[in-house]
Amino acid sequence: MGILRGLISVYILLVFAHALRSWVNLGLGVTADYWLNRLVEPALRPIRALLAPLQRNLGVDFSPAVLIVILVAFQRLL
Repeated sequence: MGILRGLISVYILLVFAHALRSWVNLGLGVTADYWLNRLVEPALRPIRALLAPLQRNLGVDFSPAVLIVILVAFQRLL
């Protein structure tokens, strides 16, 4: 269980870096951006689809925050 909790923690950091990257230039480079998108976007897409009606008028993407809350809840269940 400890390994799975550690992997979830690393994924939470990846989601946070992905969200932060959309606000500021982290200078990660093209390759790091590519892999960050490949790892995080598949988990964010279904959440964005569910939140689309709520976010349409706000202009803010809450899907990374929702994903982090889900991951933390799952991590605490372990």
